[in-house]
Amino acid sequence: MPQPKILRAKDVAEELKISESTAYKLIKQLNKELSAKGYITFAGRVSSKYFYEKISKRKRYSNQNCATCTNYLSKYLL
Repeated sequence: MPQPKILRAKDVAEELKISESTAYKLIKQLNKELSAKGYITFAGRVSSKYFYEKISKRKRYSNQNCATCTNYLSKYLL
């Protein structure tokens, strides 16, 4: 199955094993970064390509928690 182009909060929450409310906060931060670069964004959705670039390309292939994910979440959300 091909990777979706857009991820919703539920997808992000499942991928990172976090709550949906935390996923919404993360998406909001990612969309803020994309908007600053001139991209059009939609609330509650994020480009899967940008998501995986920012979080970690390795995360797609691993079920283990990733240090990059933890660092990013703690830096921007906690």
